Amino acid sequence: MFCTNCGQKIPDGATFCPNCGAKAQVVPKQQPSTEPASSVPPADNALPLTEIVGKNTAYYLPEFEKAGAGQPTRFNWAGFLIGPYLCLYRRCFALFKKYYLLSFILTFTGILLGSIGSSSFDLALLVLSVFLSLAAGVLTLVNSIRLGRNFNREYYCHCKGQAAAAPAAQKRGVSAKNVALFVLILVGAYAVCGLIQTTVLRARFTAAMDEFLADPAPAASTDLPPAPSVSEQEAYPYTVPAGTYQVLIGRSGLVSSIRLFENSSEYDDVWYCDVITWNGGPEIVDEYYGPATVTDDLQNIVCGNYTFSISNSGEPYFSDDLSELSYGIVYYGPDISMEAGLNALIEMCNSVFSSLTQQAVNNYVNQYSLDPSLVLAAAQ
Repeated sequence: MFCTNCGQKIPDGATFCPNCGAKAQVVPKQQPSTEPASSVPPADNALPLTEIVGKNTAYYLPEFEKAGAGQPTRFNWAGFLIGPYLCLYRRCFALFKKYYLLSFILTFTGILLGSIGSSSFDLALLVLSVFLSLAAGVLTLVNSIRLGRNFNREYYCHCKGQAAAAPAAQKRGVSAKNVALFVLILVGAYAVCGLIQTTVLRARFTAAMDEFLADPAPAASTDLPPAPSVSEQEAYPYTVPAGTYQVLIGRSGLVSSIRLFENSSEYDDVWYCDVITWNGGPEIVDEYYGPATVTDDLQNIVCGNYTFSISNSGEPYFSDDLSELSYGIVYYGPDISMEAGLNALIEMCNSVFSSLTQQAVNNYVNQYSLDPSLVLAAAQ
């Protein structure tokens, strides 16, 4: 028996031609005809499946023969492992929509809500984000198994439809461009989520910093020396900038306090400072303890990695070229005890971040044997 499309011999019982993939409408091999070519009956006009499949026909044509005969097809491992990419590579957009569109919608909705929730500290959004991500993961796994089982059969139906379609509507072969475009869309979606998270974080921090700088600790309004008159501003009117300072380094989320005090005259270094820092862990640590560099006019002060100045009105400020929304320092009070330094740290965290844990405070109190009755309570 021979194929009516290409004329090649077809094995008995075959559903498709192994040469061109056309459906096996077989007739006995005819003797060469002496009639004009125009009198020979026309072959089937459907496009051969080999042109629709394009690549890997050695795998797919036998599977198509099984599907056409109603027999079970093989499990397609590519469909299971890289299903979305296989659908797009094989130009099967309907299969991508059927098996994976909902999963990707749930995935990126969860990522978007997680970005907003983590940056705004919204527990409800974080819980919803986790739920959507889990649902998307389960749905993707189930549909990947289903696609692995069904892909060869559904791809056969797709190819038959394309072969019978009008030439202008046919999607032949494979497309690496579809896969590349899909990857670009994924990268763009992740970038948008990251941009939203950064924007929300910056807006939240800006609002908190504005509020903190506009309404400092009550001690700041009572413990600062009176502002000098215009005639007194030629020389710095204060004698000792000693005391405790609150420090906020917003770009890294670092919170610190500085105790600046004048040492006894028996030491060469007259000024000393103690910097304690909390960066979100279980411990409040001593970042620096040692000599402080103070200029003769008592306006420029270097404490370890911190360099700041005291203005003529008595206000502390960072003298480097730093953004006001990212850095802040506030005079806390004249008390230079270790309890006062810890309280400055606690009070700032409570008013801006509400994230310093009582465990961290207790650890520091126990480590340096401080008086717990003189130490403020943390918000958490």
